[in-house]
Amino acid sequence: LAEETMLVLPMDGNAVANRKIIDRLLDDYSFDADSIQQQLEAQFDAYASGDFAEEGDDYHEGELLVYPLAVVEKKYVSYMLHSSLFWPSEQNHPQWADVYFMFDLNTGEIILQDDIFDASAENRQAVGVKIHDELVKFAGNEEDIFAEAGAELLNASFVFDDKGMTFFYQPYEVGPYMLGEPEVHLSKEWLEPYLKKDGILYDYWFKN
Repeated sequence: LAEETMLVLPMDGNAVANRKIIDRLLDDYSFDADSIQQQLEAQFDAYASGDFAEEGDDYHEGELLVYPLAVVEKKYVSYMLHSSLFWPSEQNHPQWADVYFMFDLNTGEIILQDDIFDASAENRQAVGVKIHDELVKFAGNEEDIFAEAGAELLNASFVFDDKGMTFFYQPYEVGPYMLGEPEVHLSKEWLEPYLKKDGILYDYWFKN
């Protein structure tokens, strides 16, 4: 199958917010029935002719899956968007990415770093250093294989729950392919000094 799409939708409730969430999740992807049909036919012809492993084949196998992961306090919802591509004649392994999102169920707006963390560069740097330390532990204390410690490690792929916040990284994003998709969990207690005091997480964790 050249393009396979399975979209699992959220839950009953705010239809306007749900529509905004779906539109944002698929913002970087466009689907056209004609182009998908052409890809299917090209792939079928390649397999039927026995040329699917020949150099120069430009067909590919692709997949896009969207999974709702959890609803937090009926206020927030987390999703994982999985995409993958595989060119049999050009690469030794498929390219894939799992990207995580958090949304406000009331407004449908995506939750970003600026909604969570104090804006000071010093505080964000401190969180980045902590993430780097946890990545090094994940890799068996091989420090030199990761990107440098810093605020750049606060990416947009994260989820949170009542215990803390987890950052997710794609293959090659912070280290070599062999590490797969590293993830780092930071407890809400550790994060408290670095949170925006009128932000979403400080309000959820420490004002309830």
